[in-house]
Amino acid sequence: DDRTYTIRTELDKATIKGKLYYKNGGGRVLENAPGKNYLDVDVLDTEDGLDNINITILGTVPSPSSRLYELKIIYFDVQDADEDVLPPVVVSVVDYSKFQSSIDAMNDKYSNLSGILDEYIGKADTSILSDYLDLANNNISLAEGFYGDGEYRKADSKLTNASDWLIKAETEANKVKAEY
Repeated sequence: DDRTYTIRTELDKATIKGKLYYKNGGGRVLENAPGKNYLDVDVLDTEDGLDNINITILGTVPSPSSRLYELKIIYFDVQDADEDVLPPVVVSVVDYSKFQSSIDAMNDKYSNLSGILDEYIGKADTSILSDYLDLANNNISLAEGFYGDGEYRKADSKLTNASDWLIKAETEANKVKAEY
């Protein structure tokens, strides 16, 4: 084979161990240096070739910075090979408290903007504000349902949509107040 396989992870405080097994029966054990989230494995060019590489990774999931993100548990760079020739192992990390905080914050914002709609209805043109709030509310409701069903990617997408509609509704609410 005579190439380098770089084994990487996004886990914190990771220990990566690689065991190489050659078809001729020989093998080697390698471990990453402390503080490094990668291990370079130089595969020697032997007559019979490489049989397999066993990899063990231990580490901790980093503290979440958002309600949902993807974390590469293991991914590879292979010398003289196409990118992602070996597919990565990716997991979704959910911060339940941030998810619930986002839902609560959007419900609060929706309620506040609905109060403005109620206050100005019949006094100014509130049709666009009403439409934006309906769209936001629909996305919040869908997000809550998906969240309750454990479909976090769908819930995250709907919360992002709801946030966009609430921003538009807030801008429209300011216009309604200015027109009155």
